Amino acid sequence: MTIPEIAGIDRQQVETLLGGDGEMFVELLRGFVAEYGDSADWIEAALARGDRAGAAAHLHKLRGTAGYLGASGIVGASRQLEDALKAGSSEIPALLAGYARCLAEVVRAAAPWLAAPAGDTG
Repeated sequence: MTIPEIAGIDRQQVETLLGGDGEMFVELLRGFVAEYGDSADWIEAALARGDRAGAAAHLHKLRGTAGYLGASGIVGASRQLEDALKAGSSEIPALLAGYARCLAEVVRAAAPWLAAPAGDTG
C-alpha cells in the first residue's frame, strides 16, 4: 500500500520518513487520531482549569507525533499556541481556534482511511 493523499499531510515527507510504508503510516495516523483527535477540547478544558503548563506540555508532545506524520499545519499551529501559552499571550483564543481547525481538517480527511480495517485500505 502506498501513502495515501490526505489533506493536511505532506505525503512526500511521510514517504521519506517511513520509507513509503503506507500500512505503517495508516496505523500511526490511527493512533494519532485516537490519542489527539479531541485535543483542542482537552486544551480548552485545561485552560478553563487554569492549567496552561499542562496544555503547553500536551501540545509539545503532540507536535512530535504530528511532525512524524507530515502534518505541518498542525505542527505550526501547535507551536504558535504552545509559545503563546508560555508567554501568557492574549491571542490564545484565536490561536486555539486556528489549531482546532488544522486538527479537524486532518481528522476529517483521514476518516476514510481510518474507518477501513487495518491492511484493507488499498
